Amino acid sequence: MDKYNLDHYRAGWYSGIIVISSLVLCPFMGKLIDYIGNAPLMIIIGSAMVIPSYLVMIFTNASPIGSMIVMGLALSLVPSALWPCVSLLIKPTDVSTAYGFMVSF
Repeated sequence: MDKYNLDHYRAGWYSGIIVISSLVLCPFMGKLIDYIGNAPLMIIIGSAMVIPSYLVMIFTNASPIGSMIVMGLALSLVPSALWPCVSLLIKPTDVSTAYGFMVSF
């Protein structure tokens, strides 16, 4: 808030950009992963996208909106790729337990 001279109201809207962009982009990321395939690579790419977003927000005075949209993109790409991998990696008798562990952590 202080770095960008935002009031509480605007800071709340800015922090919501991550959730809203993730909500909007999740179906498209799922379709992209279905089209391209290679979910493990998509998990790595999504995880790596968060690092530059944080670095831009920490070390520059640029508006945080772009970085937050990229974070929302990353936070929609990783789960869209990760959740379907569970059924490929875990025995069918243990899939529900694996999903339970994913949700609890």
